[in-house]
Amino acid sequence: MVWSLLSWNPFKRHLSEEELINKTSDTMKKYHLKGRVVLVDQHRNINLSIGIGLADFTNQIRNDNPAVVYPSASLQKSMTAAMMVQLINESQGSGQPLSQFTTIETWFPNLIGAETISLGNLLTQTSGIRDSDHEVDLGTTLSEDAAISATITRINKVGLKSKVFNYNNDNFILLAGIIRQITGDSYANNLQKRIIEPLELKHSFMWHAVPDNFIKSRSYEAISNDYQNETAVSDSLVSTIVGAGNMFTTPEDYYQFQIGLVNGKILNTADYGYLAHLESKSVTGYAGGFYFRNRNHVKNVYGSLVDNHFGNWMQMSSDNQKGIILFVNQTSVIKNGSRGDTIKQAGIEILRNL
Repeated sequence: MVWSLLSWNPFKRHLSEEELINKTSDTMKKYHLKGRVVLVDQHRNINLSIGIGLADFTNQIRNDNPAVVYPSASLQKSMTAAMMVQLINESQGSGQPLSQFTTIETWFPNLIGAETISLGNLLTQTSGIRDSDHEVDLGTTLSEDAAISATITRINKVGLKSKVFNYNNDNFILLAGIIRQITGDSYANNLQKRIIEPLELKHSFMWHAVPDNFIKSRSYEAISNDYQNETAVSDSLVSTIVGAGNMFTTPEDYYQFQIGLVNGKILNTADYGYLAHLESKSVTGYAGGFYFRNRNHVKNVYGSLVDNHFGNWMQMSSDNQKGIILFVNQTSVIKNGSRGDTIKQAGIEILRNL
């Protein structure tokens, strides 16, 4: 079913852009969601950006305001993964070439069991890390180095478990630490030079570098009425999850990143294939920040942050020809479900109209 939603059907009666906008607005209203939606169907030259509701209720700033940016949450992990593949490529021909099988004890000699964890394990969330405190707001803003050191301390306290899939921010925080050590530069500078600048992303910033003329979206819940329980992402939270959700961006910029994964600006098609087919990938299909489905024809990812009501979801064909990127700043919960279930259900309904 997922692949059928994203494949081209010449016999389907396709909606006009105006109809798509109206149907999308209706679906968002049905699920009490606010945010911004990007819809892409390159077979029909469709590339729509639709803002629904308010990004900031108090100041009446709309989600269709181009100055509004949103927390990336876990959608940033694929950017960290792409940078790691770049560094693997750059190491070839050196005295110590890297691969998905390279273990990480060189970079983290104080991490107990580091010699059993490969770069591929980190990229596929199969490292054995089981840190339940991997996303906790400590109320203190940390430097990149302090956040990575704190991560190692937490992992050592719990210990490594079996090498099966277990989703954990720590895997990508460690990757961020490796990127820092290999390059001798901060993760923030690497993201700027390796992702943001090559793609000319104008609405993507590290958490501490959002310009004053941009607006960080607030988040809300729909409980009887819209715009309840307002929250904002705290600096102390995002500073702890380096490389795993510590930036702000937009669905439009995130789509440009998808294109950059295959057009040579970030990675090429062979690099992207390498990322999608990592040997440590589990039956979940997770690799490099995405869940790959339907024999790798489809990729999706969901992201959220603790103590907030944001939720981001992407589902797209692997060739980036058709799909949806949905950044939500007001969420609700469907019966017997979760915030993520609501967003994904709405997204699937929107995709059916595309």
